[in-house]
Amino acid sequence: MRTLILHIPFFVLIFLALGNECKGQKEVNTTSLYIPYNEYGEWGWCDTLGNIIIEPRYKSAGFFHKKSGRLIAKVQTEFGKNFVDSEGALVITKKLKIVDQLQERKDYKEVRDYYVLENKKGRQGLYDFTSNSIVVPVKYDSIYTIYFYDGNRTVFAKGRSKFLSKFELDDLRLVKTDIINMNIISDYNDNGSIVIAIEKSNNKMEITKNGKDINEKEYTKIIERNKDWTPNGSEDWIITAIPDEEIIDERKVYGRSDISGLGSDGIVKTFHYDTRRRYATTAAKYGFRKLHIIRKNNKLGVFNEKDEVILPIEYDRLEFIEERTQIKLYKQDKIGLKILFTHHPKIEARYDEISLSTYLRTYRDWTFAIFKVKIGDNHGYIGENGIEYFSF
Repeated sequence: MRTLILHIPFFVLIFLALGNECKGQKEVNTTSLYIPYNEYGEWGWCDTLGNIIIEPRYKSAGFFHKKSGRLIAKVQTEFGKNFVDSEGALVITKKLKIVDQLQERKDYKEVRDYYVLENKKGRQGLYDFTSNSIVVPVKYDSIYTIYFYDGNRTVFAKGRSKFLSKFELDDLRLVKTDIINMNIISDYNDNGSIVIAIEKSNNKMEITKNGKDINEKEYTKIIERNKDWTPNGSEDWIITAIPDEEIIDERKVYGRSDISGLGSDGIVKTFHYDTRRRYATTAAKYGFRKLHIIRKNNKLGVFNEKDEVILPIEYDRLEFIEERTQIKLYKQDKIGLKILFTHHPKIEARYDEISLSTYLRTYRDWTFAIFKVKIGDNHGYIGENGIEYFSF
């Protein structure tokens, strides 16, 4: 359900959302706490209480993060991929879209980010994110980027001339070359070796593999053995409603326990948090030192060592995740979540899917968990406070 923004300072909103747990801790930039909000398929951003900050108007939206000293988020517009700033305004004009990303590297360290732009006529240019400027005009048929084996990139532009122009990243200028065409291959059968075939004006072919000359016979073999290979693409810049790079793979997290409601009544399992140095103090703060998983009439619940109810006996299955600090709740084919180290109530079992997406750092030493949820064909986010960041 959508909530209109209240005229309350953002610090107060965060304080209300997180309670006294954040007292005395230093604040972070509030824009980094904006959460993508799905309103019937249009995406904007809200705060942790669900108040709309930036009106939904994009086809998809990502979380804000700092890039070259600027807070930006990835979006998908009607035309294509773009960035927005902290006010929700497009970083690149809406008449252009991003089609590729490249990085200038020195000694394998990222130095600058560049993006290949394309207009509605298919003409391409190059945008320098650091300087927030178009450094190669959007007028070329195509932009070639070569990723050399030493970690550096070279950029070529093809326009009306039959020769390619080379883009010098160091001084931001285009240099004419005698190159007519080039073919770039990643040899996936040889650890992704970079093979470059260059055709020059004298009809001579220069072929190299990882910077070393090879002959045409070897080049033909490389083409043949890679023709059926389907690579994932180099630095594919994909934007979806739920950005892949922000989704945490729970399969990699140890300390998982999956408990079924089917079986004999009684205590099924006991987890001892008081013997775990890392969690003993925190668990006591939230009212337990041990957790007993109780089964009754093929339903499961959770009680502490004082027989106080942590979760009522009503679930078909319980799945302990995140080093047993969270519990997935399964009930009548729906899924919810209980976060053990928070004063927020459980997230009710009403979703088809739920998974940890990211943690927002609300204060220097405190984070706020965001989860990805799905209901039917629709998806959105929900906070650890149980507030849904969507309307559909």
